[in-house]
Amino acid sequence: MPMLNILSASTQFATRVTVGNALSAKQDRAENARRLADLISLRAGDPRPLTRADYVRVAERYDVEPWKIHGVVDQEVPNGSGFDTEGRMICVPELHQWSKRTAFAYAKKCPDLHQDKFIQPSRVPKGHPYRLGNTDRWDVLARMAALDFDRALESSSFGAFQFMGFNWKKLSGPSYESVFDLVKYLYTGHRAQLDVIVRLWIADGGFEPLRRGDWVSFAKVQNGPARAIAYAGELREKAESRRSVYA
Repeated sequence: MPMLNILSASTQFATRVTVGNALSAKQDRAENARRLADLISLRAGDPRPLTRADYVRVAERYDVEPWKIHGVVDQEVPNGSGFDTEGRMICVPELHQWSKRTAFAYAKKCPDLHQDKFIQPSRVPKGHPYRLGNTDRWDVLARMAALDFDRALESSSFGAFQFMGFNWKKLSGPSYESVFDLVKYLYTGHRAQLDVIVRLWIADGGFEPLRRGDWVSFAKVQNGPARAIAYAGELREKAESRRSVYA
């Protein structure tokens, strides 16, 4: 093949690759924009609080005393709700997780979203998600999601039980195609949020200790080892106070 034809073919190939990459990137941006619009438009499907019947139903499904589950909820969500008054799910963007999961890619471009390690809530600066109301936290999450949709959801906690998005792959019975599918399920209501947190206990190895009343082992799974004994005592007290409700 003459050299001129070889150069022409190479140029055409390079052009096709460049155009193809540009088109793919444009399609990715369009898909990300669509998902972001869907995300911020979501509202609670059923915002009703959990009832005794809900705890009984879940307990029967997993063969555990309902007062134990209810006690953990009392500890983790005291008088709390998984939704705000506008029907948006409670969310908390965790900036140290965002920086880690995006490999610090946006540290210079968006320094206000960057955090290289966990900081105690009492020590974070003004404007940090820990100090914002839920509407403003969703604004932060939307900025993150516009940059990297999946990593933004994986780097945030959701609902009454502060389910961390990066745990979505752990769940089974059922599993989910994406972290966004899991978030949409959590949006259906508190019953979905309770279902998901119980399945996370199972995945993390905390459910069997809960079932047999080993509060220290459960506390280590649920809250870490730092103050497991004290936390176990708090859990036990909350659970025992609920026992008579299910007698």
